[in-house]
Amino acid sequence: MARGLAAVALFATTFVAFVPGLPLVLLLWASTALIALRWRGSVNGGSDFMTLVVLGALSVARAAPERPLVSLGCLWYVAIQACNSYFIAGLVKLKAASWRQGRALPAFLADAAYDASALRSWLTRHPRFARVLGWAVMALECSFPLALVHPTLCTLLVTLALAFHIANVYVFGLNRFLWAWAATYPALFFASHHLGQLLFGR
Repeated sequence: MARGLAAVALFATTFVAFVPGLPLVLLLWASTALIALRWRGSVNGGSDFMTLVVLGALSVARAAPERPLVSLGCLWYVAIQACNSYFIAGLVKLKAASWRQGRALPAFLADAAYDASALRSWLTRHPRFARVLGWAVMALECSFPLALVHPTLCTLLVTLALAFHIANVYVFGLNRFLWAWAATYPALFFASHHLGQLLFGR
């Protein structure tokens, strides 16, 4: 069953760029949802959930292509969900003593998908750097809603987040994590320009 669903998702993904209609988008949404259910819920760091958020918004926008306000609402929905996901993740880390004290990253590296023993050992020998790195991650995630305020802030935060996700791919193997959140960045850029025009007149 899982292979069949993966084949359906691959088919829809391949052709949706050439035939961007509602049926293929819904097929992609349904196959992604069923794959998540097959494995008893959202997996791989919530990447399935964020993928469904993007595909759900895209489905609604494609269902009413003649209504610009619907598309505007869908773009804002994706942008807000992306900011919320980063902010909540940062807030959870901020409440954890292990993150504030710099012990979390070495502990996570012990369970990394790839051999990260050298990096873990280096961070263990340099606890101050591990603490600074942990606080940098928390600062990035907690401040991410500022990406909506202005395109310049959006560019800076998205660049840092992209580097963060690439590091997660390299160390933890969270490749779907990268693609799911990267899919939200166009909506974030749009929202930042939209709100920037409202706030600053440009």
